Amino acid sequence: MSYPPSSSSGIVTFNLEPESLLDRDPEELEAFRLPLKIDLKKCAIRIRPFQPEDADQVRELFWIGIAVGPLSARAAALRGSLTRPSSIVLYLLFLLGLYVAITSSPPPPPRYAAILNLPITPISDDVVQSFFYQRLLGIALSLVSVAFFVVHRYHLGKIFRDHANPKRSPDLMNIGGHYGLSTAQDENHATAAEKFDPQNFSGRMTVSQRVMLLDALGSTTRSSQTIQRRQNYGAWLYTPPSKGGV
Repeated sequence: MSYPPSSSSGIVTFNLEPESLLDRDPEELEAFRLPLKIDLKKCAIRIRPFQPEDADQVRELFWIGIAVGPLSARAAALRGSLTRPSSIVLYLLFLLGLYVAITSSPPPPPRYAAILNLPITPISDDVVQSFFYQRLLGIALSLVSVAFFVVHRYHLGKIFRDHANPKRSPDLMNIGGHYGLSTAQDENHATAAEKFDPQNFSGRMTVSQRVMLLDALGSTTRSSQTIQRRQNYGAWLYTPPSKGGV
C-alpha cells in the first residue's frame, strides 16, 4: 500500500485509490497532524483552479477530516458521547447490575450459632433459587448496559463513516461535474503567494468577486478589526470595475 503519503521533498503528496479509503488505520494518519500553533509569518497561500486530478486529494482530506483523522468529526463525537446523559445512565446500570450480582447470595449462618452449638435452620430451596435469579438479573443488567454502550458508539461512528464514504456521495465521486467546475487551460496557473493589496488588485475584480472576498475576510473572525476592515472596503465594493475586469 502506498500510504502514508511521502514528504521527502517537504510537500505531502497523495497516491489514493478511493476504494481503499475504508481500509486505512488511524496510525497511518500521523503525517496529517497539524502543529498546535502555526507561524503565519512563514505561511503563504497559493490558490489555483480545481483540476480533475485534485479529486483524489479532496476525497482523501474529506475522509480524514470527517471519519478517521485524529481531530475528525467522528473522533470528536465519540469523545463527546462518553459524557452524554445516555452514557452516564449506562454506567450507573452497569454498576448496579454488578452490585446485585455480587451481593445476591444466601447469608451465612451467624457465628454465635456454632459457638453456642445452636441448631441451624437450613435455607429453603426457594430462597436459594431467589438469590440465583437475582444474581442472573444483575449479570444480565451489566451485560445489556455494556452491549447498548458498544452498539451506540458503533452506530455513531458508522454515521460519520457513511457520510464521508465517497461511494455514497455523488458529489465526491464527480466533483467537477457535480459542481460545474470548469477546467483551466493552464493547469499550473495559480496566484502567487503574496499579501493582498486592494489598491493594486481591485481594478481587475468584478463586483461578485469582491463580495466573495469580503465574505471570506469575515468568515473566520468577528473581531472589531475585521468589522472595521469590511467597513473600509464598503466603498471599494461598489465602485465599478475597470475595463480590465474579468
